[in-house]
Amino acid sequence: MDEVLILKEVCSYLKLAKSTVYKLSQEGSLPSARVGRHLRFRKSRIDAWLDAQEKLKAQKARINNKKAKRKPQ
Repeated sequence: MDEVLILKEVCSYLKLAKSTVYKLSQEGSLPSARVGRHLRFRKSRIDAWLDAQEKLKAQKARINNKKAKRKPQ
């Protein structure tokens, strides 16, 4: 069974402020579910989200490197 985290645990795990986790959750960027008034997070989905963020950052870096190489000096 997948581990379920509360907001405080996610903040600690990701080393982010509560306001940032709330914002990412509200935007739909960070996968979460509401149980009544409380947010819950599946650890496996948080890990998958982190992996996706790393891949996205690497892709952006590659694109920026290609643009920099094409730019005339």
